[in-house]
Amino acid sequence: ATNTKYPSWGYMAANGATTIWELWNGNTASPKMNSGNHVMLLGDLIPWSYENLAGIKTSYEETAFKHIILKPNFEIQDLENVDASYMTPYGKVVSKWKKTLMNLTWDITIPVNTTAEVELPNGKTEKVGSGTYSYQVEIPQRKGIVKDEFLYEKASFPECHAATIAETTNGDLVTAFFGGTKEANPDVCIWVCRKEKGTDTWTSPVKVADGVFTPTLRKACWNPVLYQIPNNDLLLFYKIGNKVADWKGYLKRSNDGGKTWSTAEQLPDGFLGPIKNKPELIDGHLICPSSTEKDGWKIHFEITDNFGKTWRNIGPLAASQDLQISLKDNTAKIDPEGGDNSVINTVQAIQPSLLKYKDGRLQILCRSRNGSIATSWSYDKGETWTPLSLTSLPNNNSGTDAVTLQDGRQVVVYNAVRTAKGEKKAPRTPLNIAVSTDGIHWEKKLILEDSPISQYSYPSIIQGKDGRIHVVYTWRRQRIKYVEVKL
Repeated sequence: ATNTKYPSWGYMAANGATTIWELWNGNTASPKMNSGNHVMLLGDLIPWSYENLAGIKTSYEETAFKHIILKPNFEIQDLENVDASYMTPYGKVVSKWKKTLMNLTWDITIPVNTTAEVELPNGKTEKVGSGTYSYQVEIPQRKGIVKDEFLYEKASFPECHAATIAETTNGDLVTAFFGGTKEANPDVCIWVCRKEKGTDTWTSPVKVADGVFTPTLRKACWNPVLYQIPNNDLLLFYKIGNKVADWKGYLKRSNDGGKTWSTAEQLPDGFLGPIKNKPELIDGHLICPSSTEKDGWKIHFEITDNFGKTWRNIGPLAASQDLQISLKDNTAKIDPEGGDNSVINTVQAIQPSLLKYKDGRLQILCRSRNGSIATSWSYDKGETWTPLSLTSLPNNNSGTDAVTLQDGRQVVVYNAVRTAKGEKKAPRTPLNIAVSTDGIHWEKKLILEDSPISQYSYPSIIQGKDGRIHVVYTWRRQRIKYVEVKL
């Protein structure tokens, strides 16, 4: 609704709307919409509501709703249920539906002396007469998508970000992310959802870590990273701080697959743990890809040989020159994820993800401020690394993740958008998957999200023991989405 006479959906949500319904009062021609304490005339919005959301339209051949075309707009991802009715000359038409991203339940009532065509999202059309009908329909998925779902429908926090995922020893899936009123606010905590093996539902978000030090001292939590030690504890790394520059690293352990957690262990000074993406176990060394942003963007590795009891550092990595980039505003305020805004002429990268090759080589792919995903290689199991350089993959100054599949292929999840020269960031949409056999030449395989609305970002990807590929990512900062992918 763009007419200033009527409120937009965004206005309704911002003012606490949870339910929208129509109120007809005798001969009153204009219905009303009730939103909390606000009651507003809808006028022209009502035809759009019952025709598009409920899908109640009269056919052109037989007017006055003698023959009804029922075709709601099921593609609006934000809209999960509609309970609507419309009074025709023959009686009340009811269209009541509820959907997830994969399934639809739709209850319909057609009045007497009326026929209808029910157009289902699977492409089938049902021709019916008067009566009540109920449909259970699987919503078709794009090629390569096996499951597409949100971790939760409702939560106690309005924003979330930076999801991570791991498979436990017994095959359960565990995700973690931070959530609160807004990134960097002191009420932002770490939350966990689990999906037990053999089930189709995620548990509701459970708070497992916060930044409360005293009743009056509280700081935000950031960027959790899960890692399952083979046949041992599940590790949860995370950071606490008012801003990125003052992060402190913390670690919790679970011996029951993420159901309960130990008390927090602060990592030694100077160590943050894996900064966004999962560690890799190489010859008994747990290599945690990490980075800092305090004095310019720098990549380094934190290595533990005993799963978090003692640590050593490798890096920071050197960087190749990139003379093609400069920023318009060298004095711009540093945002929580923007890093140092000084003029740069080298590859500036953070948040690496680690890839492995059968010949022993290691590769990292990193978020950068240079318009492309950055990379570096190691030929001695992570002890030394080549200078950071740029790949052919675009980057929008947003987080990526990657995984080495059991068959040796490399898979990266990223926003296939290049930051324009002179800009700090680019849109965080679409969200893509690309595949490579050599880490140099990449082929786009799948688009996970492609919408101009908000952002789809900060993915995390793993491959399960059964070969299934699991991805979680931020959906509009409102929820975390889970996708099972079959390449």
